Amino acid sequence: GYQQGIVDCTRSPQALQEQIFRSVLASVGVSDWKQVQVLGEQDISYVSRTPHHQVAAVGDRIISSARTLVQEELDNAMQNVQRKLPVDILPEDAMKYIKADKKVEFWFNAAQRLLGEVNSTNILVDLMVSDDAGKPDVTTTARLTGTKLKKSSLA
Repeated sequence: GYQQGIVDCTRSPQALQEQIFRSVLASVGVSDWKQVQVLGEQDISYVSRTPHHQVAAVGDRIISSARTLVQEELDNAMQNVQRKLPVDILPEDAMKYIKADKKVEFWFNAAQRLLGEVNSTNILVDLMVSDDAGKPDVTTTARLTGTKLKKSSLA
């Protein structure tokens, strides 16, 4: 069980990730892999009207905005700690206090996670899903971090 999972992940992390992805897609009702479109950075277009270009552009914009927000919050948290420290403290001693702060740690970890988003892949999945009002909404989007999936590997 657990040991075999570790061995499988070590041997081929990409294969394990694709297997998990297939399971997730099957659990939300994907019955035909033609419902799945893998979108890369080359698909980002702010002027195209095709759904997959629009999804890639929106995903890119969300991640970019998240990076900006997280960096601002990290800077603010660090400044708040710095303000509480004595003025004559040595920079290396100040960094010890800054790194130990829980808010700084939270925002630093968030920034580290977003660094993986540079190589992310958008996945466009066409599903018949109802919104809160019961109206059908045909497109669901997922964003995978640091993944290089190919449509052929999902078929």
